[in-house]
Amino acid sequence: MLEERNQLVRVLKLLLISTIGVALFGFYQAIVGSYTDFYFRLYPKHDEALEPWVGRITSFLIHFNSLAGYLNLVIPVAIVCGVLAKDRALKFLGFVCACAATVAVFLTQSRGGLLALGGVLIAGIWFLMPRLITRVKLLGGSVLACMLLLPLLLNRFERLQDTDDGSRMLIWAAAGALFLDHPLLGVGYGNFRFLSPELVPGAVVGYLDAHNIYLQLLAATGVAGFLSFFIILGLFISLALKSIRAQDAVSRIVAFGVLGAITSTLIHGTVDYLFGASPQFGALFWIVLGLGSRALAGTSSKIVPASAT
Repeated sequence: MLEERNQLVRVLKLLLISTIGVALFGFYQAIVGSYTDFYFRLYPKHDEALEPWVGRITSFLIHFNSLAGYLNLVIPVAIVCGVLAKDRALKFLGFVCACAATVAVFLTQSRGGLLALGGVLIAGIWFLMPRLITRVKLLGGSVLACMLLLPLLLNRFERLQDTDDGSRMLIWAAAGALFLDHPLLGVGYGNFRFLSPELVPGAVVGYLDAHNIYLQLLAATGVAGFLSFFIILGLFISLALKSIRAQDAVSRIVAFGVLGAITSTLIHGTVDYLFGASPQFGALFWIVLGLGSRALAGTSSKIVPASAT
């Protein structure tokens, strides 16, 4: 249990260092042009399930989209550490991690991951920049930069030019049908994979997710589970928003980390359901929220706006 703030700082440093390592292994995959033999030693039965190498990195995770989601959980922490941390080592690690993880997200070529990254960057500009005029300038500059870089990205990453072949629409329709059949409690957590192939031609029993966090929760857990999950997230968002203007830099770091992690998950979740596909993603998501509940507990009643200092 984290009893002191210096313990929390050590945990944040460890999180940033480990994520830099994840990004570096992804860079190594991109350089050598393969998933590498070491990767298939980690996942010895995955060589047939994973598509042949097309330039999309996975690093130590099981799939490119899972890696993008994982990195987007840490990037908010890295950004806010680079901006607000008083500890020089934490500030440096935050800057390095933010740069490395952002590049790695691009190398995953995950469209949902890139959208989530954009949402995190917008949130960072809005919450971490003290002056409104600065926020407006940075947001405008970001939009212009995206417009200029988009053609280059499309030329570099052919997958970003592709459109969905309609398979996800079929999966979403199946999820909606299962939800309508069992609207209150759903078909049961984990059962979507076994019931959806009856509605999706060609789907393999035991492997298919809804590719959408909202539809997956509705189909699997019904309205009861859906509301329970989002009420929990709403409580964390409320706590983070109250704490993000605190005097204490560590509280502000954790508050934005929690807010950014939830933001990226909800954005990426419109096209992927990462909790079922990646145990690493699911574990890190709840770890970040756990750090938030420990570090931010009791701070909301003591908040003094940072601008007052």
